[in-house]
Amino acid sequence: MKQYICVLCTALALTACGGSDDNDGIGGGDPIERAFGAFDIQTTMGGYSVLSFGILTQDRMAVVSEYGEIAIYHYSVRGTALSGYGKHYYLGDRYSGKIDSGTVSYDTIDANFSVTGMGKGTLRAEHHPQPAKQLKNLAGTWVDTADGISSYVISEDGEVTGSDVYGCQVLGSVEQRMANSMVYEGHITVFNCGEYNGERDVIMAWLDDIQAAAVFSFNDELAMFNLLQ
Repeated sequence: MKQYICVLCTALALTACGGSDDNDGIGGGDPIERAFGAFDIQTTMGGYSVLSFGILTQDRMAVVSEYGEIAIYHYSVRGTALSGYGKHYYLGDRYSGKIDSGTVSYDTIDANFSVTGMGKGTLRAEHHPQPAKQLKNLAGTWVDTADGISSYVISEDGEVTGSDVYGCQVLGSVEQRMANSMVYEGHITVFNCGEYNGERDVIMAWLDDIQAAAVFSFNDELAMFNLLQ
């Protein structure tokens, strides 16, 4: 995990601007249920391999690459078969994506995917188990590692406030939908931020090995990744 996150630190200052839970087969003991959390990912497309980091929730996967590309996917699982659809955000553009086929085990995900306008690729994701952390234990002030200035306050009940280096302000909340996990989800509103104002979904994970919170915030038009310490 440290290797992958260190590679990603070069991309943390980038903003990737541009743009249903169908998992009826998930139950106690199913492979995907034990895989929720953080993943080290390697994707290959057009002969090039890219390191990425991802968070898997009950119905979505959020991924950021070493080049700052962000992908948000909704997925479904039947047995060990994986399918899904999503969106890629990179350098101001948005691209539609699809998981054409895939398989899930207790600690890996293998998938073939296609992205409109980019082509086809493969993904290999390895689960990186992290200890659970109760949301109330994240209470405090967190600073964005990309600029050392942007700061956000999380309360014990998950209320989120803060502002970034450009004066954009944030107000919202997160919750721990999966008990005994290190994954949190919620919503924020960004204001005083010009064209970037608006509502965003949030997917966040506590990475105990580097003592940091990995945060994805996104809507149909844009997506961002921040590492907070």
